[in-house]
Amino acid sequence: MDSELIGELQLLEDVGKVAQETFEAKKSLVYLRTVARAVAKGLAAHKAKKKADSGGLGGWLKKAAIDVGTDISENADLRCSRLLPGKIYVGDFEIEPGTYDLTIEFLDANGHLVGATDVFEYQVFRNALNLIEVFSLN
Repeated sequence: MDSELIGELQLLEDVGKVAQETFEAKKSLVYLRTVARAVAKGLAAHKAKKKADSGGLGGWLKKAAIDVGTDISENADLRCSRLLPGKIYVGDFEIEPGTYDLTIEFLDANGHLVGATDVFEYQVFRNALNLIEVFSLN
């Protein structure tokens, strides 16, 4: 079995760096909005707790529920950032038309293997877009 390194991918985009730069550019506005939202929620919660305070255990439970609801609504929504790739790499390699078994290896910053994807019987055609899309969660 022939085994040959046909090339390395080049960094196309460092999404983490873009996200950091975007945050830095908007940081003051984010802080201002956060403080304003926290003050507004705090005042609304205080008003709601005064209205719910009927004394005794029932009143205490209502006020506790208002506090819990306020805390839950303050949890940051990070779902989008979890879906973004850290870095995007791309490569362009000249390969003769034919059928190949390929292994795409993922290396960390120190060059250590952290994962691999095998693509079996991949057909390369002449004058066509021969595209392989792979990803690593490492």
